[in-house]
Amino acid sequence: MAMEEKGTLEQMRKFLSDPQVHTVLVERSTLKGESRARRRAAAAPNKKSKNIHVCLGGLFIPEAYITATRQYVAQANSWSLEELCLEVNVTTTQNAVLDACSFAVTGLKLQGATCSNNKLSLSNAISTILPITQLRWIKQTNADKKANVVTLPVYLNFTRADLIFTVDFEIATKEDPRSFYERGVAVLCTE
Repeated sequence: MAMEEKGTLEQMRKFLSDPQVHTVLVERSTLKGESRARRRAAAAPNKKSKNIHVCLGGLFIPEAYITATRQYVAQANSWSLEELCLEVNVTTTQNAVLDACSFAVTGLKLQGATCSNNKLSLSNAISTILPITQLRWIKQTNADKKANVVTLPVYLNFTRADLIFTVDFEIATKEDPRSFYERGVAVLCTE
């Protein structure tokens, strides 16, 4: 060990062994931990933040928000996470009523299709903006499977590099479900 390194280590040991320094370091780390806990609690879904419309594309890690909403609903209803299924409801009203299992998101775009009366139809338009979208976690049973449904990927942006989650949309009766996959219909989280 070089002489300079040994001196530095000895100085550091003396510094850290000082009881006053130790007390200050512990207090600072405790304050930082409390601050982190407050920020984490403020960002997590709760009863007070239920009626806030969240722009998924504006979040640093949007998939974490989706996971947090799922965990919130599972804990609030004493359900297991595996029993939950995500239901989508696209609404045009600004004051949509959100129950204990649902959350509102904005800033979603639908590429290659349009959504009318909460049903998808293929479109020649490149993209359409979805108004307020209600994501609702429901307890899934085997009997709840719908026949006329297509599962769409939800990507962070137009590059489609970051898959956040998938959603099931009902499709109009005249549409073939395979056509949505052939056209690459997807939901994007950017405005």
